[in-house]
Amino acid sequence: MKRVWLDLHRWMGLKLSILISFVLITGTLATVSHEIDWLIDPARRVLPVHEAETYDWQGMADAARTARPDWSVEWIAAPLDPWFAAEAVALTDEGERRRLFIHPGTLAVQGEGGWFNAQRLFRDSHRRLMIFNAYGIILVSSLSILLIVSLISGLFVYKKFWRGFFKKPRTRDPRTLWGDLHRLGGVWSIWFIIVIALTGLWYLAEATGRLAGLTVGPFPEQVPYHDAATVQPVIPDFVSLNDMAASARGALPGYRIDQVFLPRYADEPVRFHGHTDAILVRGRGNAVSLDARTGRIVGIVDGHTLTVMQRVSEMADPLHFGTFGGWPTKLLYFLFGIILSAMSLSGVYIFSARMRKAHQRREASASRGAPMPEAAE
Repeated sequence: MKRVWLDLHRWMGLKLSILISFVLITGTLATVSHEIDWLIDPARRVLPVHEAETYDWQGMADAARTARPDWSVEWIAAPLDPWFAAEAVALTDEGERRRLFIHPGTLAVQGEGGWFNAQRLFRDSHRRLMIFNAYGIILVSSLSILLIVSLISGLFVYKKFWRGFFKKPRTRDPRTLWGDLHRLGGVWSIWFIIVIALTGLWYLAEATGRLAGLTVGPFPEQVPYHDAATVQPVIPDFVSLNDMAASARGALPGYRIDQVFLPRYADEPVRFHGHTDAILVRGRGNAVSLDARTGRIVGIVDGHTLTVMQRVSEMADPLHFGTFGGWPTKLLYFLFGIILSAMSLSGVYIFSARMRKAHQRREASASRGAPMPEAAE
């Protein structure tokens, strides 16, 4: 039975090594992709400032419109961390999506950039292999099944694996060293593989469900799609965003607003996304919608009152990318992502080294005219 599990473990690791390694590596980089953009683009950086309870949302919207009066601001995002600039995303007259980076304190526009960046590159590569339909997501998320089978088969092959957490790798030759490191990384990554695989299965269920017309929503703050030819766009004369933000914070105790979505059409609300003490919930899971012209609250989504399916859907991303605890958990996920990626690549090396050694033994045996024994495991 051990031989069957070993052959299965090898087959998946070898035949699908390129695809699995690509998804693991891009997923690892996606975990810290915002930080990569921060390193690349000076306009995203500010000197660390005290993280504010609230921001001057109206001031940031005005700053973006002043810098680019011909652009239509779609949404504004608060700084990801105290050393990040705020970000306004807008559409140009040509329909191109662009970013404006705004100092959250001085409201100075520090620069601008395109929609496509390191975060989009690694996110879309990892999530859908740049295949922009449901089939790309299904292809990638189906690898979660292989991860689960690989984990189970690896545990069957590695007898008494619980003894391997502090087992020192042997260094007698490269294959032995990499084999021991492969097993060491495997036992320490059990929890990580389970989390990644289970959330991947959820993404698979979501994507296939959407193809069948099934959704976990709708969320009350979502608005219908409008035909631009028949609906008049909104002009920026609505109630102050700061006043509406105050109303939103009053509607949800402990509400920390992360994003403001501005209306594009006359019947659309202003939408605030953020966080409360409801754990493992994305910003849209704590949302307040307000009438843009009166400031009246027209919809509330409270993370505490989501259905089971909505709650599972909302917790998938924080668990999959490690964003639920800020940069400490993202760094933890980045570290284990490196370990898992190295395991995928080292598994190919171990198998190749074993096959090369077996081939050398066969040649040596043939030259002596003796039968070749089975390669040692």
